[in-house]
Amino acid sequence: RLAEQMATVATALRLEDVAAASHAFCALRTIHPPLLERAQAVLEQGVHGASPRAVVQMCAALAEGDSEEPFQDQLMPAVRSFLHHYNARDICRIAEAFTRIGAAEPDFMAELAQSLEARTEEMGPHEISVALNIFSSVAYAIPRLMPALVAQLQLLVEELSPRQLARCMRGLSDAAVSGDHGASDARLWRQLRERAQRLEPGLYGGNAVDILLALTQAGHLDEQSLRSLLSVVQRQLRQMNTNDFIAVLYTVSQLPGHLQDHVPSTIVQEA
Repeated sequence: RLAEQMATVATALRLEDVAAASHAFCALRTIHPPLLERAQAVLEQGVHGASPRAVVQMCAALAEGDSEEPFQDQLMPAVRSFLHHYNARDICRIAEAFTRIGAAEPDFMAELAQSLEARTEEMGPHEISVALNIFSSVAYAIPRLMPALVAQLQLLVEELSPRQLARCMRGLSDAAVSGDHGASDARLWRQLRERAQRLEPGLYGGNAVDILLALTQAGHLDEQSLRSLLSVVQRQLRQMNTNDFIAVLYTVSQLPGHLQDHVPSTIVQEA
């Protein structure tokens, strides 16, 4: 009801107010397409007077829509003009929004990554998981970024939630396969494996699949982790989607012989 009322008056309000309201509704998982349409119209008219905070809020809100146009035409230039204003959390929120809507151009993402490099020490578990997941594809262009992220991650391993842990490990594995040696630190991977084992009771099937894929891809899967993760998969089989099933079957098929011996036959049969 409130979202409907806001949509009817949005074009008469200041951009700052529309950005704050749209962002608040999206944060509450109240996605109202007419409000997003009005917000986009207000952005087109008033982007040149937007504040750095309003730009971040508009990115987060409009990422719940289906149009890349405001990201390419208004938000990308605005973000570039305000980059020096943003902290690590802002940069990660912007990167998430552009990635979600499909407007994450490599050059732009590299600029965000470059700006983030000097701010890694202020990153918490959420920011580090977003950064590793999103920026691993452009880490080659910012040679000091991945070592800085890895150093910060080592301080935060025990604070990672199951979802954050899975995202960190997938990002690290992608970077490691791309040849970024900062992402191949054996001590860090051991810490992450141990964290995954401690979190086993709270892992969802999708988390376990992501972690299993990451460990396999990066070459850091051991027998204990395999058993722990497959135990989660077995418990969650009925709740997992088709893509997760396929990922499990593919990963199991790629395991070396000494690890395949520890795969319960019931997983392959039920999947």
